[in-house]
Amino acid sequence: MNKEIYESISLLAEYDFPIGGAQRMLSIISKRMNKPVYVLTKNKIIEPIWDINPIPEIPNTSIIFSLVVDKFKLQCFPGKKQIKFCHSGNSLENLVKNKKAKEINWLTHRKRVYGFWKNKGFNIELIEKGYIPYDKGEIEKTQNKKDQGVFISRICPDKAPDLAIDTFGNIPLYIVGSHEFKDYISFLKKSINGKNITFVPPDNGVTVSLETRDNLLKESKILVHCSLGGLHDYLEYSILDGLIFNCIPLCITPDPKQFSVIEKNGMGKVVKTVEEAKMWLPQMLENYPYYVYNSQKFMNQFLKNQDNLWLRWESKLEDICLRLF
Repeated sequence: MNKEIYESISLLAEYDFPIGGAQRMLSIISKRMNKPVYVLTKNKIIEPIWDINPIPEIPNTSIIFSLVVDKFKLQCFPGKKQIKFCHSGNSLENLVKNKKAKEINWLTHRKRVYGFWKNKGFNIELIEKGYIPYDKGEIEKTQNKKDQGVFISRICPDKAPDLAIDTFGNIPLYIVGSHEFKDYISFLKKSINGKNITFVPPDNGVTVSLETRDNLLKESKILVHCSLGGLHDYLEYSILDGLIFNCIPLCITPDPKQFSVIEKNGMGKVVKTVEEAKMWLPQMLENYPYYVYNSQKFMNQFLKNQDNLWLRWESKLEDICLRLF
């Protein structure tokens, strides 16, 4: 990246929640760019953003790149030029009628997200074949895998853990994620009805530590990923983490196009309903070596391409910054 542009841009989280896909992406890009992370917060105790200790102030550079965006309130910084990142099909729904929000420079790595918000009038650009930058370098060696599943996500209605619970019966399932929505979790626990379901208790504030999560991925054969549909058109971090630990994805979504790359590469199953998931689960366990072979082939290429992927990100970011000068 051009030195002048590099020195003129800062990375920002517009709120101080510590975990999530956006927070993880911000951490990865911070390390790629060798730049600190700034955060907007009124809290006296500053928590890490993923694994980065942020600076609690507005950066003094001329360009601010927000990777963790406040989707409920448009955050503007007088005298600054802004680039905001759009992660999904609901990121901008509260800003559709905000003229100023549509004039700001937005960036996304998802083709379907780009088309959707471009048609709504937003000034949004696409990183071609952007995918998501990843922070693991090699496939883990896993032994003693068990016939069990793991669900890894925030435990809330939007992430649909109920679909995972409904899919599993005698086969063990571990529910791993943050516990902010306590009433919802209590409701889910009452719906188990004797199934072999374990809610892994938080051991890192309201969430589960990365060590505990990774240990469950190491010993589980199936990663259950549930979605209510949307414009995500590649792979989530939880799916990539499953693949890196040879944990095969079983995705339940009304829109199979979301994760078509899984079926295309024969490294898991994408189904529309719980009934289909129940049907495929025993087959996936029985043919586990086949799926692992395909997933390792995919992941080795994915990891090999990370540097080229970042060059595409950096090039697009530089193009936008040049127009802002």
